[in-house]
Amino acid sequence: MMPRSNLKANSTNNGFSLLSACGKAAAATVVAVLVLSGLLISEHIQQEIEGAREPVSFVQISEKSHRHAKTSLQHGSEKQCPEELLARHQDCQVVSARNSAKIGNDQGSLRPSSGEHTLMSFYALDPLPGQSYAVLGWKPVIQKVQTNCPSSSDSVSLIHHINAYLDLRPPPIPLETGRIYRDKDPEIMAREESNSRLAASHDKMATEYLLPEGYGIPCDSPITMETHILMPTCWDYSSPVEERSGLDLYITTEKPRHEAALIGALNFNMHVEPNQGSIDYVTRMPAEALATIFASSTHKDSSQSFLAPSAGPEILAVHLHTHDLTQHKSFEVLNEDGTVAFSSPEEEGGYGAKQQSFANLKDKGWPALKLHPGQQLRQHCKIQTNGLKKPVVYGLDWGDEMCGPLLLVGGPDLRMTTTLLSTTGFMLRVGASLRRRLEHSLRDVLRDIRKLI
Repeated sequence: MMPRSNLKANSTNNGFSLLSACGKAAAATVVAVLVLSGLLISEHIQQEIEGAREPVSFVQISEKSHRHAKTSLQHGSEKQCPEELLARHQDCQVVSARNSAKIGNDQGSLRPSSGEHTLMSFYALDPLPGQSYAVLGWKPVIQKVQTNCPSSSDSVSLIHHINAYLDLRPPPIPLETGRIYRDKDPEIMAREESNSRLAASHDKMATEYLLPEGYGIPCDSPITMETHILMPTCWDYSSPVEERSGLDLYITTEKPRHEAALIGALNFNMHVEPNQGSIDYVTRMPAEALATIFASSTHKDSSQSFLAPSAGPEILAVHLHTHDLTQHKSFEVLNEDGTVAFSSPEEEGGYGAKQQSFANLKDKGWPALKLHPGQQLRQHCKIQTNGLKKPVVYGLDWGDEMCGPLLLVGGPDLRMTTTLLSTTGFMLRVGASLRRRLEHSLRDVLRDIRKLI
């Protein structure tokens, strides 16, 4: 953003001040014309997408029903929380959640629908029946299986993501422990996205994550685990394999000093045509959606909310989620007047421990980001579309993409809410960063003109 000009007149020389102000107004008008010209000639496309239909979970896809796989839950006396957590919470314990699913052609095994490569399964956990607790972190325990691809003998991981959900209200049909569900089962179909919030989330190749000291994700209901398996396209299902991956959850029964929550945004209507050059796809979390996490908001009616003029929760950690079609990604916070409060350095997209893991802001070298009423959040995903054979769309299969921030927020003004806050986004051509700079410059010029008038 351009610095503001000092437009105060010299009170001892009114004639000269008036002449100077007129000159500045003329100069500002010229600059405004130049900036507007730059905006008009800058190549851009913006396609706002509103009102996308939300699926039943944060990242969900339709599958056939299956009821015969097993789940396991262990309160691991043989496992111990990391020393860092034990120093904060002496009662910290490990809850090991494992999905046990057989994949193959035989009866009772899982297999993707024809033409697809994804499998989704759900199962219920009740780590501490009848007790409230808080999640302090998690560690992925990912199994590698011998590949069934004819041209390879390597061991591979089949896991694309694992999520742990909590219900804000009791679900219409409770899940039974010890049983696996598919997303066409009535128990899963009856669940609503607006009633769910994440307690933990793992994406392919991510590593262990620990919340900052003093924070915990409160849990007062059973956890529903969601496992997404993405099968290699070359897989031979004639020989069954068993998949036993899961998460180790670090929990405490002590009340954390500050509550934390996971919030995020995705655009289910993402659609980018091939051969447009490099584009900047943007997923946004608008101010009205972000307002729902402020505890100081009181609802006037079903469509309005009021925010007290105080700072809200703080962003504690971030995972800028993409798949491997995104080359670079970044994050920004915009103020109510459109100015940029924070813009992160660009990071590499794709898969890898660094690209897919949660990271606390101080570990990323970012400043503290306290949220304020009226602000909005955006994630930018730069994709080279030249050479692509088909449109880039949101999805969970090979060749699909996502562009969405998943954030850990916390603080005394936090209101527990659903994880998915927004499903809107738009697309800019490359030159978008130049366009944003021109837009910010124009705002500054217009602000100065208003002061002169």
